[in-house]
Amino acid sequence: VQIDYETIANCALEQIGKKYSKNGRGPNTYDSIGLVLECYAKAGQSLPQSTGQICQSGRAIKNSDAIPGDIVCMDILLTGAVNHVGIVINDSQAVFVVDRIGQQVQQKEIPQDFDIFKGIRHIE
Repeated sequence: VQIDYETIANCALEQIGKKYSKNGRGPNTYDSIGLVLECYAKAGQSLPQSTGQICQSGRAIKNSDAIPGDIVCMDILLTGAVNHVGIVINDSQAVFVVDRIGQQVQQKEIPQDFDIFKGIRHIE
């Protein structure tokens, strides 16, 4: 089954401005994994239920090979492990929500700091 990456990217863009909530799975509030799970589900694709497992799924790709709908994996807590995910929108930006009260789903630059950026995954 071919994954509709355009549906995934458009879903992510449609969530911009919605609020963060712990364990938020939509449709009105999200946490980072909830946003990714929701948008992949809209494209008919199920994913593992943890950021670590999602970021071991599919295959690792170079930033230059990323397409809208791919998953960016991050360590925003600087723990050494993946603890945050977002959806690639273009060659430099992704949609994600900072997992903190008062934050919203937003389109931001993909972090280039190697302590934070842990790679991009292409799910097939």
